[in-house]
This record gives sequence, structure tokens and C-alpha cells, in this order.
Amino acid sequence: GLRALGVLLLLAAVAAGASAWAVVWALQPAASVAAPVRFDVPAGSTLLSVAEGLEAAGVIRSALAMRGLARWQGTEGRLHAGEYELSPTWSTRRVLEQMVEGRVVTYPVTLPEGITVAEIAIRLEQAGVVAADAFLAVARDPEVAAAFAVEGTTLEGYLFPETYQIPRGLSARQIAKLLVDQFHRAWREVEPGARARGMSMREVVTLASIV
Repeated sequence: GLRALGVLLLLAAVAAGASAWAVVWALQPAASVAAPVRFDVPAGSTLLSVAEGLEAAGVIRSALAMRGLARWQGTEGRLHAGEYELSPTWSTRRVLEQMVEGRVVTYPVTLPEGITVAEIAIRLEQAGVVAADAFLAVARDPEVAAAFAVEGTTLEGYLFPETYQIPRGLSARQIAKLLVDQFHRAWREVEPGARARGMSMREVVTLASIV
């Protein structure tokens, strides 16, 4: 009676301990030494497909454990699409956090002063973030210029010179907006002085391109 019950309880405790140890093991890094792995998460990916892909690539030990961790954290549907650089030396928790926080790989693109739209398109293509012709089509579209609240029929002069860190997977329009948003931030600082001198946004941009 009591002895048998005691044995059953002991066996249950051992089984629970073994199960917990298995989960702990499954969430540990897949390797102690390994090169980083580039991994793409396409838009609309499910946690199941991502976890299975990571296990197949040797980034994590167990897809099942990753899915369980995400469900426990409440992050199951919060993975960001994009290109990631992940290490098999990371725990499953860290790999998951990287994708939940959207820490995607970015590529530097430097736009110096006086660069033309055509030259910008080439630099963006060379960085591998967008096709030059696709970017040019957006930058020369009057509807885009109107939507982005700039004066003129193209984005010429409104793609702010800066060094940008751009992820792959953005559309040409999204990248153009990134550059124009930077212009608008700079414009807000000089706009009061320009308006006081009777100068329009376009006149300031034209003057800046001449100076």
C-alpha cells in the first residue's frame, strides 16, 4: 500500500526531473564553437516553419523546444520577417529574442552631398538592398513625391545625404521614404528660418545643391 505509493511518487518525480532536464538540454546552444549562419524569415512565416528551418540549419537543438518556449513567452506570432545572422553558440532563447525584436542584418549605404537620384539607385543596388530601376521608378514618380510631401515632381534633392543601415526585404518605396524622412527631419530644423526669408522648400533644396 504505502510503500507502493511511495515508489510510484518517486518514479513520477524522477520522470518529471528527467523531462525538465530534457527541456533544459533542448534549449541550450546547438554547438560550443560554430560560424554564424545567415537565415531568412520570409514574410508570413509560421513559428513552426521557422523553428524547423533553424533546427535543420543546425542553429538550434530542437524545433519543438523553441515552439514551447515561444508559447510560454507569448511571442509565438511576433517573429519579424527579414535576414538574420544567428549563431549555433547562442541559446534558443537568444535566437528567438533576435527574431522577436527584429534585429535583422543591415547593409551600410553612404550617400554623399550632391549625389544624384541615378547614382543613389546604383549604390542601393550595389549594396544588394533594391534594384536600381525599381528605385528610380519610385524616385521619379510624381505621385510618390506628392505622397511624401515634398515640393516638385520627383525626389531629386530630397534623398538626404547620410550613411544609412538598410535591411534587405524593403520595397523601393519604403527605402525612398527612409531617405526622405531623414530630409524632413533636417527640414524641420531650418524651415522657420527659410520661411522668414520667404524661401520655399524647393528653393532651399536647389540652393543646397548649388552651394
